[in-house]
Amino acid sequence: MQKITPFLWFDTQAEEAARFYVSIFSNSRILKTVRYGETGADAMHEKAVFVIGRIEQRLAALGKSWEDTTATQVYSVHPFPAEEFVRRGAAHHGLAWHFTRPPVQGLEFEVDCRSVPVEQHVKL
Repeated sequence: MQKITPFLWFDTQAEEAARFYVSIFSNSRILKTVRYGETGADAMHEKAVFVIGRIEQRLAALGKSWEDTTATQVYSVHPFPAEEFVRRGAAHHGLAWHFTRPPVQGLEFEVDCRSVPVEQHVKL
């Protein structure tokens, strides 16, 4: 039997929607809900741990790791645990914090990374 691992996004009534979703699929369960709408220090730490872990899984699926990235960016208007990025190796080329809201409405925290042959920095 094929395994399905969906990632669901809800703007409202997330818990009710997730419970309904798992009720219609046998052997399904809710693995993680990451504190939607919360921006306190504990919530931001939990979000960072989750997002860093998901990026690590995606990098591993490509046979890569943080060592292979050339830049990591964080988009948030809320303080976030930069030490978690350092501890996990996600900031070995530095960590750029863009003090702005992520482009997805309702999202309080977004991370991306890239890997290019040559990073060029332009001074204006």
